[in-house]
Amino acid sequence: SIDDYYTGVSEDLLLEQPGLRELRTSLLARPLEFYRRLEEELDGDPHPEAQAALARAYSKIAEITADVGSKNKALRSHQQAIELLERLAVEDPVAHRPQLARSYNLVGVLQRVTGDHDAALASYRKAIEIRELLATSRPDSSRIRDDVAESYNNLGNLQRDIGRESEAVLSYQHAIQIR
Repeated sequence: SIDDYYTGVSEDLLLEQPGLRELRTSLLARPLEFYRRLEEELDGDPHPEAQAALARAYSKIAEITADVGSKNKALRSHQQAIELLERLAVEDPVAHRPQLARSYNLVGVLQRVTGDHDAALASYRKAIEIRELLATSRPDSSRIRDDVAESYNNLGNLQRDIGRESEAVLSYQHAIQIR
């Protein structure tokens, strides 16, 4: 499937080498085009299943764009996914909150990279809020606990970067306690 292809190319360490960056970008153009066509097909379809697929397409476009293109364009695509997922989560929180939290976390990563630290703090906190709700409803899920810890770790990294060491230590401690 296109997801497997994208994952294989995006995670191939050999393609991370500076001399192969152009090849990596070229290989990622195929899944990017697929998700853009999917976006065109689903845009305007009001059915919840189509809206959920559109949100996934926005997220994939954002991930690929962040990797090979503009971080700001990637942020816009993530924001489009978040807008859809917020609406979908009202109707079916169990189905859409995990992707919503993941999107907030990824937005925080991009905001950190682009230097928008206040927005990144807010995004990480939103991801933590949603992921903690999920963890409360499914305390036996190690995957959800790992996701909560990931967001706390990301928050701690940002806090450390901006000189809030004592807050960073608390965030790291939360991450360790959760795992």
